[in-house]
Amino acid sequence: MSEPPCATERDQGWIDQFHAGDSSAFDALINHYGPWVARIIRRLGIPASDVPDLTQETFADVLNGLPSFRGDASFKTWLARITIRRVRKHRRWRWVRRLWLGTLSVEPAQTADGVVDSESLLLERERAALLRDAVARLPDMYREVIVLRYFEEIDVAEMAKMLHISRATADMRLSRGREMLRKYLALENE
Repeated sequence: MSEPPCATERDQGWIDQFHAGDSSAFDALINHYGPWVARIIRRLGIPASDVPDLTQETFADVLNGLPSFRGDASFKTWLARITIRRVRKHRRWRWVRRLWLGTLSVEPAQTADGVVDSESLLLERERAALLRDAVARLPDMYREVIVLRYFEEIDVAEMAKMLHISRATADMRLSRGREMLRKYLALENE
């Protein structure tokens, strides 16, 4: 029995099929990476209501860029770059819209999906909410590295490629981001 292809080989196979005119190969990329892209978008602080649209827009960008994909980086790295650019563009647009409208759009409060009967579960949810809020408060450049490293478990070298920054810059942003998180969480616990 042969081993399944590594992610890079599998991705390259789909890309080659797409270049050969097989549109189902692009569907395979979407089905495989769609949840990952949506998770990154959400963890970068985008309201849940905007995630499906941004995920779709990200894959539209991928579709437009796929013919020129050179493979200098892995497909996943390239996709992460596109996702982060799409999130940045979305944030800029929201800022402009708020400036024009003079309002702040507020995401509706999240409700629990069931009755919490365990105090430890409740405390864990509160801690998770505090962490989510603290991550959301980080400036973009720190939030991006924290999300990619600790939520998506991407190594620092790969993350640096995704963000078009040096490894040293990625390390520095991680360090500063962690320090800011510590301060935010310490303030919340006072």
